[in-house]
Amino acid sequence: TIACFLIYGQPDGFSLRQLVWTIICFEFWSVVVNFGGEMIHVLKKIKKTKKVVEQEKNEVIKVKNEVLQDLISPHFLFNSLNTISLIISEDKTKSIRIVKELSDLYGFIINKTHESVVLLSEDLDLAKKYSYLLKTRLENGINIDFEVPKRYFSCLIPPMTLQNLVENSVKHNVITKRK
Repeated sequence: TIACFLIYGQPDGFSLRQLVWTIICFEFWSVVVNFGGEMIHVLKKIKKTKKVVEQEKNEVIKVKNEVLQDLISPHFLFNSLNTISLIISEDKTKSIRIVKELSDLYGFIINKTHESVVLLSEDLDLAKKYSYLLKTRLENGINIDFEVPKRYFSCLIPPMTLQNLVENSVKHNVITKRK
């Protein structure tokens, strides 16, 4: 535009100064419009990301609730209480330990399942308590060993991960008097 001005001369009523300011205003407007468009794009992307994060957060809450419901299921509690009632007359010390392990298990659920991660050592203790309850109910029908090097005890995992693994391995296998 300035080249046209210089080649063809000054149009009527326009000075070089006015032309330069007009060009500067157009350029400024172009930058503002492009910047505004980019900002709108970024804001839409942020909104979409927030929505995805919220959906994932809701999914985590849903999974936690399902795990909690599985563990607190009436079937598990029924089996545990049945085991206690059978053992209480035979071995008072053993029945007291079963009640203690069951209490600790539910205490963990109440106090830790709201956390997103726990120490592996804490989750391992929970899995051992759960395994003890299974062992008292199933006796020789099950043998559960945990071999976790101590150097991993400070690692973080979602709560009840190991208990869930034990539960699934028992749920998806067969325990009979012969095997």
